[in-house]
Amino acid sequence: MSVEGIALLLLWQCTGASDDAGETARGVLETIVQSWSSREQRIRSAVFEWEESVLRTKHSGSFRRLDGEVVLYPPGDVRHRRRCVFKLAGRKMRYEYWGPAFVFELGGYAPRRHISTNDGEVTVSLFDNDCPGSGQFYPTCVVSAESVAPNSRSIELRPFLLWCRPFTIRQGEDYDVAQYDVAPFRPSLRGRVCIVLRNVVVGGRMENVLWVDSERGFVPLRWQSSVEGGLRVQLDVDYTQDVTYGPVPSWWKYTVYERPRGDSGPGRVTDQTVANLKSYELNVKLPVETFRVDLDQLSPGTLVHDLRNHEQYIVRMGGGRRVISDDEARDGFDYQRFLTTESDMGAQSGEWPLVLPMAVSVLLFVVVAAIVARRARQRRVER
Repeated sequence: MSVEGIALLLLWQCTGASDDAGETARGVLETIVQSWSSREQRIRSAVFEWEESVLRTKHSGSFRRLDGEVVLYPPGDVRHRRRCVFKLAGRKMRYEYWGPAFVFELGGYAPRRHISTNDGEVTVSLFDNDCPGSGQFYPTCVVSAESVAPNSRSIELRPFLLWCRPFTIRQGEDYDVAQYDVAPFRPSLRGRVCIVLRNVVVGGRMENVLWVDSERGFVPLRWQSSVEGGLRVQLDVDYTQDVTYGPVPSWWKYTVYERPRGDSGPGRVTDQTVANLKSYELNVKLPVETFRVDLDQLSPGTLVHDLRNHEQYIVRMGGGRRVISDDEARDGFDYQRFLTTESDMGAQSGEWPLVLPMAVSVLLFVVVAAIVARRARQRRVER
């Protein structure tokens, strides 16, 4: 039994009276928080690489494309595999995957490469098209000022963030273990005795339940989220034992359920992903450039939405930018038209290095011509 497990057992034995149940629960929660905080301090940086198998069975619903057209989701099941890499150092994060992704412009799935970075100040989300067979659509990039990456709340990264960044990288109040209550029962899950933590949020409509291993540093084994009594998301995690750092996430499965409004049934599976860790490195040195995307090096044709200054533009050959004005965007988003025409905003950002020397040359010519003409007039007057 681990040191944490022995301490927890002694805590339960010393506070066996029912009147002390609340104090016991608080002590258990404090022990879990201390263990999680200790692991977060020990794991300063990490690199994880894994492969995942994705099944999507959602056949209903629709979405609206940028050009305004409403498109139905694909009618059949979708199965595909992806390769993923996740790097973090402190609060900085970089997440990449290669494989099929849903493309709104196509109304279906296509090979893509996705990069999401956050350096503690700026988040960049890039969908590139350098995967084979993906030349039918254009790459897109979204830039925003964020101290924490928005995808810190995504289910894809939760196995790692719950394991080693439960406090530094906040995943929302509904995932803050310090706000959970300790359940009075100790169930078994995959042969491990668990402590169950429960949190009710959003006015009692949403409930989150976290199962932690009582003998292995309280690592999360299962996380569930329910809305109005119906299970919506479930994440299961298993671990490999590292000689130095203890349990490390090595396998996980997350399942998304859909339940029609008013239906009290268990709901049907709409998405399910099973992942297997291929390699990992802990406490390795990662340069700050790892967590940034150089906007000046984006591929020509990339559509950029820079939310920091409310600017949209398409990257051109040579680094120029075809700025898209608000009026143009309101008239209907037509990427091909924007790509082959000039903006209605005059000179383009990135083209000023060419325009400015020309403007200065013209100005100098006008000034010199004016001086020459003035002197000519003076000579005529003197005669």
